[in-house]
Amino acid sequence: IRGNDIHDLYFGFYSKGVGGIKIENNNIHDNIHYGLDPHTGTHDMIIRNNTVNDNGGIGIICSLDCYNITIEDNVVHNNTKMGIMFSRNMTDSVARNNDVSNEDRGIVVGDESSGNEIYNNRVSDSGTGIDVGEDTDGNSIHNNTIVDIANPEDALSIDEDSGQNTFSSNVLMNS
Repeated sequence: IRGNDIHDLYFGFYSKGVGGIKIENNNIHDNIHYGLDPHTGTHDMIIRNNTVNDNGGIGIICSLDCYNITIEDNVVHNNTKMGIMFSRNMTDSVARNNDVSNEDRGIVVGDESSGNEIYNNRVSDSGTGIDVGEDTDGNSIHNNTIVDIANPEDALSIDEDSGQNTFSSNVLMNS
């Protein structure tokens, strides 16, 4: 799915149980709920070089048993809730080199998600920078830049019931 202007829908994109798809070089905006929602068992997907903005919920969310998802080089801003979310048992996936701004929560590693890598992202002008939920384990969050977070204590937010996750070489500025 390449080079489209996807807007004014309920979901900009939704999938269930599919694999082997590339979503790249699209402008995804002004959708009622989510911009991109690979869901329920979606796997082996690349989400690259998209601009995802002004959606009514979350910009990019992968939820419920998704795996081997790569989210890279996207510009994500001004969505109502979150920029990028790894939600409910998302595994073996990567978010790298994304620019996320003006979100309630920038990047979220949601409950029961494990074995993911979040790196080289820039999160700015948001309520929370990177948020790691409960029952997460084996995630690596490194080399991210988090700037101008509204609640400085939430630049890196880690649930007290999270598991063994690694945080290294993140830069926090004005946060």
